[in-house]
Amino acid sequence: MISIPLMIIGICLSVLGSIGPQIVSVGQNGESRTTPLFLVIGGIIAVFGLLWLIVSIFNTMNQSKTQLERFKETVRLHKKLTIALDFKSKIEKEFKEILTETFPSFEKDLVSKFSFENKESKEAFLAICPKLESGYSFEKYVNKLSDAMKEIQKVELEIDNQLAEIAVYNEDPWLWFRRPMPANIKELIDKFEGTTVN
Repeated sequence: MISIPLMIIGICLSVLGSIGPQIVSVGQNGESRTTPLFLVIGGIIAVFGLLWLIVSIFNTMNQSKTQLERFKETVRLHKKLTIALDFKSKIEKEFKEILTETFPSFEKDLVSKFSFENKESKEAFLAICPKLESGYSFEKYVNKLSDAMKEIQKVELEIDNQLAEIAVYNEDPWLWFRRPMPANIKELIDKFEGTTVN
């Protein structure tokens, strides 16, 4: 944005160079030469503007490539999250069945024979049956579910980090152009930024 005005100012100063003050320089053979001051200043400003333009275009192209990589990584992470959520659902379904339907009947009978109203009954029950199958199954279920939840949380944080970087890119005023955002990423960004998608 700054580079184009700098180039225009530099060109204008160069064109108006003959009107303004002159720089007098003496050559090796004693000849004096005059150079328009505005022409020199205009040339410097125009060259600086051109260099800035080139650098900013290369920076924009690099940022655009990085943004594309972010899009791809976000899609990959979103698929990973879907797999993790499916796995969690399967664990819940599988162990719900184990703990409710295929729960050993002898354990049901055993549990029903004890009254847990007092501390002694509880201690007696635990002393006789320290390793009930249902207890083992429940512990296994809790551990698997906990691992699945940790994986889901980890992937969600990674997605949030990618979305934050994508959002920063979209708000950068120094870029010449922006890579168009895929619809699925746009939807995630809208949710991330707290806006509603219609």
